[in-house]
Amino acid sequence: GDPPDRRDRDRPDRRRRCNVAAHDHDRDHARDHECRHRKRRLGMYGTCIAVVLVWVVTGTLVYSEMNDWPLATSFFYAVDAGMSIGFCTDVAERTVRSRAFSVVFILLGASVVTGASAVLVADVLEGASRAVTSEWRTTLERDAFVAADADGDGLLTYGEMGNLLRSSGYGHLDEDQILSVCRGLDRDGAGKITLGQFLGTFRGLGPLVRKAERRAAAARGRKHPRLLSRAKEEALSGLESGPNRMFLVFFLWVSMGIAWGMANQKWDPITATHFAISALATGGLTAPPVNENGVLPDGVALFVGLYCLMGIPLFYLAMGHFAKALVQENLAEAERRIIETPLRPYEYNFARSLCSTTDDVVHLSDFVVLHFLRRGLTDVGTIELLKGQFDKLDA
Repeated sequence: GDPPDRRDRDRPDRRRRCNVAAHDHDRDHARDHECRHRKRRLGMYGTCIAVVLVWVVTGTLVYSEMNDWPLATSFFYAVDAGMSIGFCTDVAERTVRSRAFSVVFILLGASVVTGASAVLVADVLEGASRAVTSEWRTTLERDAFVAADADGDGLLTYGEMGNLLRSSGYGHLDEDQILSVCRGLDRDGAGKITLGQFLGTFRGLGPLVRKAERRAAAARGRKHPRLLSRAKEEALSGLESGPNRMFLVFFLWVSMGIAWGMANQKWDPITATHFAISALATGGLTAPPVNENGVLPDGVALFVGLYCLMGIPLFYLAMGHFAKALVQENLAEAERRIIETPLRPYEYNFARSLCSTTDDVVHLSDFVVLHFLRRGLTDVGTIELLKGQFDKLDA
């Protein structure tokens, strides 16, 4: 074997390699978990879309057969009736059995649309709750910044940032890759990274790191071994995030409706906007006219049906993101106020026996549980159940 002095010299380096490997494992595990979470959410959205498509296609075929309408007009009417838009057109059902079908179809439509809307609302609420949970992450990032700022000037040099990256699970990066990451954070090119540039970005370094790795791979003249999988991951992340992209898509969708109204129906800009917005809000206050046969032209019916079918969920999703932007700052401020509220005497007496009963002081675990009770996230009965389960496991 190796001489004892050599083993002693190698031991710190071995420990460092083990720590880097552990960091890499944790980072890859978190990345895989996030990717699986995104895939589950995309699968949930796909299921909702499939159910809506089956519902609207069924309505189109049944209305066409019962009322002897062209498929385009039947499609328009299925969307109009099923999503409770109520366009003021002269397209009317001609048979009693068609009206009976409409009763069932509208009830099913209310369930389908309500279910899809509930998924969107849940997504928006989950996003709003991230503003609350991000408080402690911001605190951790600030502490990491202060610890990495060796000279205490309130700025991170590229060298200090490199040391922080190596100690945070990115020990596999070489100097050029670290330089690329630092330049990505240093958006004004000042040569140093400010706290404002660091906060909110450090925990999302994945794209910057992958970009640096691809650049290094390109410089070496070979394809990155995980380029395709990482590109797929970035695509999934792009689909899930970005409220600004959502607002842009919504603006373009409304603009398309306005442009169609002005070009196809010869409406003035105000009337075209009235159609575009009221249709997406299920008001249906402006509608295109029918022809002499009492049906809508095929092109008109198809456009209006597709515009509403795809645009109504987009409308509510954009409004939900807008509402989230309005409330998330208030939620974060409320969280800060609760955390900073001093302990009252009766709270102290209550908290010191929440988790630990061996002394008369409030431990961190007691304080954390008290905070959850303050916020209404748990109750005393649940805490007692958890304590009982812990005691069983600790036996």
